[in-house]
Amino acid sequence: MRGFKFRYEKVLKVRRDEEEDKKLELAKRIAEVSKIKSQIAETIEERRKYEEKIADEMKKGVSASRVSTYNASKRWYREELERLEEMLRIAEIEVEKARDNLMIAIQEVKKIEKLEEKAKEEFKLAEEKKMAETVEEVVNYKTFSK
Repeated sequence: MRGFKFRYEKVLKVRRDEEEDKKLELAKRIAEVSKIKSQIAETIEERRKYEEKIADEMKKGVSASRVSTYNASKRWYREELERLEEMLRIAEIEVEKARDNLMIAIQEVKKIEKLEEKAKEEFKLAEEKKMAETVEEVVNYKTFSK
């Protein structure tokens, strides 16, 4: 719209930039969750392979010290999975926070955009009113000059 200048254009730009930042933050958090999930899957697969190896060796017979090592390794896998599960829980909470922050940023942008739309409408009405007054003046001038 020619001649229209939105008073809060800089505020709108800042809000849009904040929205983009929040989108990037959410994507980063989602990638973090995905990475942790793949670590969990890898650890589970490693544990499965290790337990198969232990089972094969146990069939052949092993010493007591070797059984102790197996138990320590099993405990390590269990603790590692617990640690990863806790990391996943925390990362998922962070995703939710990032999602909430993005929603707030989107709402802020929408508020400013509504203000802009309202200002455009008011500008348009003022322009139409000026045009109508100009037309009326021309008509009145032509009428009185005859």
